Amino acid sequence: MRLAQLVLAAAAAALSGWLLALQSWDDLRTDLLVFLGLYAAALIQTAVTTANLSLPDNLTVVEARALSARLERQQRYWVGLFATIAGAVLLLVFGSRLADNSILVFVPISFDAIGIPHGVSFDARRIISALLGSCFSLLLFHSFVFLGALLSIQRLRSQLLEQGAARRALAEAERVVEVAQAHPIQLPVGYGQIRRPH
Repeated sequence: MRLAQLVLAAAAAALSGWLLALQSWDDLRTDLLVFLGLYAAALIQTAVTTANLSLPDNLTVVEARALSARLERQQRYWVGLFATIAGAVLLLVFGSRLADNSILVFVPISFDAIGIPHGVSFDARRIISALLGSCFSLLLFHSFVFLGALLSIQRLRSQLLEQGAARRALAEAERVVEVAQAHPIQLPVGYGQIRRPH
């Protein structure tokens, strides 16, 4: 799945750099910044919820380690998404300012074999457009993963709460049995005997 997402993001970057002028991104800058702000707000709220996940107190050591590893992996995912959002914001704010200026970059590499004898020059605005296309395609692809991760956290929380409730019920049942065995009921002598009529 990750390889497919990277390939699609690379394809989106190539298409964006080739088909979309930086001016197109500049025209949509305000709307895209609002979208990124909403995305970041939802992401931060989710990260805080994940960090403050209420769990049962009586986890085993193995369960606690497994849970910590899963939550840390989830937090790293949130950080990666947030870094992608921050990169997109920086590219939109600073990169789109270059939309009206041509930035030609000359790379002095000779490729005689393919007919480029003295190097190549290209417009750096295409690279900024490609990077923006890559950021937004990654955010789009990961939006679905993001929603799945929220459901995963809820399933994990439900599972652990059920296990905790089952452990508490078992502990309470064992306590009741111990109390009953420690204090057996004393019945009066002859209680429950059948008497024959006279």
